[in-house]
Amino acid sequence: MTVREFAKSRGFEVVGRLRRLPDVRFGLDNGRYPLYIDDAGNEYHMSKDGVTGGSIVTHDGGVL
Repeated sequence: MTVREFAKSRGFEVVGRLRRLPDVRFGLDNGRYPLYIDDAGNEYHMSKDGVTGGSIVTHDGGVL
């Protein structure tokens, strides 16, 4: 699932372009998770497998 598809499935729209940031490391397995940010400053934390989604942190601090 792409970042845009994931955002749309959550009823959210990606603003402008997406940039890939360095992976985030967390969890019990200290795994690496892809992180993207759009032009409005919304963050998209994706799952390692790229299929199961992740979470969205909006520019004002909300979490979806």
